This record gives sequence, C-alpha cells and structure tokens, in this order.
Amino acid sequence: MIYATIWCLASCIFLLIGGSILAVGYMPDHWSWQASRILGEWTDAQASHEGELATGESEKPAQTADARAILVANFIERNDHGHNSPLQPYDYWGQFFVATADEFGLDFRLLPAIARKESTFCKSNIAQKYYNCFGYGVPASGITDAGKFDSFEEGIRTVAASLKKSYLDKGLTDPISIMRKYCPPSAEGEGAWARNINQWLGEMRYDDKTAGLNSTENADLTEFVAPPTPEGNQNEP
Repeated sequence: MIYATIWCLASCIFLLIGGSILAVGYMPDHWSWQASRILGEWTDAQASHEGELATGESEKPAQTADARAILVANFIERNDHGHNSPLQPYDYWGQFFVATADEFGLDFRLLPAIARKESTFCKSNIAQKYYNCFGYGVPASGITDAGKFDSFEEGIRTVAASLKKSYLDKGLTDPISIMRKYCPPSAEGEGAWARNINQWLGEMRYDDKTAGLNSTENADLTEFVAPPTPEGNQNEP
C-alpha cells in the first residue's frame, strides 16, 4: 500500500512538471494567451474572407469586429485612470472604433491610440466641449471650426476619414511618418508622439501593458487593416 501511494505521488509530480514544460514550449513569445487567441481568430477570419472575395463566394464581410473590439475595450479600461472617461461603456466604444476603422480602411488600433495621446480618452477640455478627442483641427492658435463636432461618434468618423485620405493613402503608414504631419512639434523634438502611439499599438496588439512599454518597433499600420467589403465602400462622413 505504501509503495502504491509513493508511486501515485511520483506520477502526479511527473505529469505536472511535464505539462508545465509543454505549456512554456508552446507559449508564443511576448503574447498573452488571450491576445494570441483574439488576434489569431481575427487573422484566420480575415484570410478566409479574402479568399471568399477572390472567388466571389461571399456576399457579406466576415463578422470579426467583436474579437478586435475586446482588445480596444480592454485598452481603454486599463488606461482610464479614475474610470471617468466619457468613452463608457467600454464595450460600446471598442465596437465603434473597430467598425469605424473597417469603414475607412484603418488599423483598428490607430484611432484609440491617438485618442489616448491627445485627450486621455476624451477627458481634455476641448474634447469635453467640442467632442474632439484627437487634437484634430487644433493648431497652436486655438481650435478651428474643423475641430468642432456634435458628438464623439461624428468626431471619430471625421478623423478616421482624414487619416485615411490625407495620411494612409499618401503613404504615411507608420506612426513616425504620421507624426511629421499630424504633430510637427513632436517630430522636431524627441518624437514622443510616435513613441507613445507605438507603445499603445503594441499594448493593444498583445493585450498587455508591459508588452506595450517594451515595444520598440515602428508599427506597420497596414498590418491589421480589414479586407474591403465586396462593394468597396469607404464613405466619408
């Protein structure tokens, strides 16, 4: 009986150690399991949808927004210190940012990252008064009519259209290139604007704040652009 008990305990310890080794061996570098699953699901769906478009077999875009919206909602909530951002409920705004990015052909992370940088998720005075979370249409001399909106939704869609037409479509497809036009004073200094945007793009990619802080790459903002709808519509607001 004693020997059987010892054998049982030894077997359990062996299985626990072996399972831990296997788990570590298959863990993607720097990725949390949640982020790996979420973006993995979205990438698979994206590839499937692109194949359907190529063969003409799809009439509707792939339903992929929810997975990416989780990453955006988590990012807003994690960085909303005091939980007093007007971008609540977080799930709604995660979905809205992703839907707007898909509509205009943007990386789903770009708009929330800029909103984090320019207004700490719409907490600034300008954001509160004019629904402008992005520092858009706000030169040093003060806000212009172009930067005044009637709702946060209108502001997000207007800035999305501008980023697509005046930045991405002109080859400005990474934070450093965008910074030189969007925020010239930062480009003339130490480049903090692009550094912060890259940090938050990384945080959303991995669903992990530390991974974002350790991110040093200048992100490719074409990497996570959703495939176009069959109609190819990207309407301006």
